[in-house]
Amino acid sequence: QFCSKKLILSECTVDHILPKSLGGKSSWINCVCACKVCNGKKGDLLIEHTDLKLRRPPYRPTAGDFIRLRSKHLVTQIENIWKDL
Repeated sequence: QFCSKKLILSECTVDHILPKSLGGKSSWINCVCACKVCNGKKGDLLIEHTDLKLRRPPYRPTAGDFIRLRSKHLVTQIENIWKDL
C-alpha cells in the first residue's frame, strides 16, 4: 500500500494504519499489506509522522474481490502450465 513494489504473498507484511500500540485494532479498514521495508519505516508511527502515503484507502473486500483474486491466480497457473508444454 505504500510503494509500488509487486509482492508475492510470502513477502507481504500487515501494517496497522493506527498502530496497535496506540489502540489500533486488527480490522479491514485499519490493516493494509506492506513490504517489509515500508512496514519497518512506518513502525509504530502514524502515517503523518513519516514520508509514506497510502496509495489507496483500505476497505472491506467484497465477495467479488475474492473471486477476482482467485481467477487471476487460476489464469496464472494455466499460463504457466501452457508455457511448459
